[in-house]
Amino acid sequence: MLFLLLLLPLVLAESTNTTFDDTSPEFTWETGWAASPCDYCSALLNQSLTYNGTWHDGGSHTGLTATFDFWGTAVYLYGVTSQNDTGTIEFMVDGVNGTTYVPMIVEPGDASIGTPEADHGYNTLFFSATGLQNGSHQLGLTAVLGYNTSQTVLIDYAVVTADNSTTSSPSPSPSPSPSHSNTALIGGLVGGILGLILLSLALFIYIRRSTHPKHLIRPLYIPPTAYSNSTNPNPDPNSNPKSQYPLSSISNTSPTS
Repeated sequence: MLFLLLLLPLVLAESTNTTFDDTSPEFTWETGWAASPCDYCSALLNQSLTYNGTWHDGGSHTGLTATFDFWGTAVYLYGVTSQNDTGTIEFMVDGVNGTTYVPMIVEPGDASIGTPEADHGYNTLFFSATGLQNGSHQLGLTAVLGYNTSQTVLIDYAVVTADNSTTSSPSPSPSPSPSHSNTALIGGLVGGILGLILLSLALFIYIRRSTHPKHLIRPLYIPPTAYSNSTNPNPDPNSNPKSQYPLSSISNTSPTS
């Protein structure tokens, strides 16, 4: 049982990662973003390589904004890059300016030019913020595109890390698209361990009480003393020592003169 008590804080402190697709209600997209796939989008991607087969395409509109509301301690935003056609992305967390994603430039003559890997880079990490207080936060982003270029921004999904030891945190709002989370598994594990601990504790108390020696209280015995009869309030007349012997004869005859 002691081992289980030591293990319980480790389980309670374990964090969970939840993936949110770009179509999840936690995302809010400014008008101008195109929900992909679509025939008129600026990029034609391989759906099988994107999360849940969807993404948001910023097109050629510079200054487009979007927000992502989440509950947790860390957030990671992923997207797809296009060779030399990915714009700059400015980020902020809870209204405070964060980092700026600047795409890598592929130089002319690079061996990767023309390859599928260079044309589009899937599951590219655009932004991350860790060490946040376990609570409600908002990630904001702005797409900054070069003037008169073919640059665009392609957002795919976000991953949120949450500390499930805080029981007061609200559960994420339901999403129409599947979100991979092992929260239910951790909850079941914690519940099982708690139940096992309570059962072990009850069994321990029962066994301890059953085997504990019982202390019997015996009455104090005082032996009779030699003076016990003198204090008897109702003595037996027949017990008088004098009645046990015959009385001397008394003669009324006068002595002979």
